[in-house]
Amino acid sequence: TLCHLHSRLPARMWSWTLEKQSWRDNSRTPSLCLIHRLDHIVMTVKRLKDTTMFYSKILGMEVMTSEGDQKALCFGDQKFNLHEMGKEYEPKATHLVPGSLDICLITKMHWEEMVQCLKACDIIEEGPVPRTGAKEPIMSIYLRDPDGNLIEGSQLYLLMMDVRLILWYANYISIKKRMSYTITWMNLTDIMLSKISTYYTISFI
Repeated sequence: TLCHLHSRLPARMWSWTLEKQSWRDNSRTPSLCLIHRLDHIVMTVKRLKDTTMFYSKILGMEVMTSEGDQKALCFGDQKFNLHEMGKEYEPKATHLVPGSLDICLITKMHWEEMVQCLKACDIIEEGPVPRTGAKEPIMSIYLRDPDGNLIEGSQLYLLMMDVRLILWYANYISIKKRMSYTITWMNLTDIMLSKISTYYTISFI
């Protein structure tokens, strides 16, 4: 196919074909988003042993070994594929630099428990600080792995709020979106309790 042909072209010819491709035409109508979710990221590291030890012992990721002794760090429905510098698998990125990642990871662990765990390891560089997530406000702490990659460990801010603050926030959003109803204690429960009850025991007064 054309895609396979491009992957075999020399770099100079590939750059020439890019200039001819139709997506560079500014008049082209933007397409619908073709991507649903992230599956994996390839991380180039200096030493596999240091990286796997850090992410498994500190962050609790599962180390998986596949064909060819390729290592990966699994968490949730995603994973980091690990390439050791100088022993990368093909195809690979153009510029491989260990320590160039800056990535945010969401936790389901109780926030205070996670912070205390990382404090005990003396690896928190900054935080907790409020940040803007992909869909919701988040609270974050920052740390670095053995290669210097910046890892942002975060939790959805709503999961950390007092119930009354959640009610205020939900009403604020409903007004902002010009919704035709005001969120009450009852439908607040329907909307939020499924998310919150996993982490906190809530008593309604």
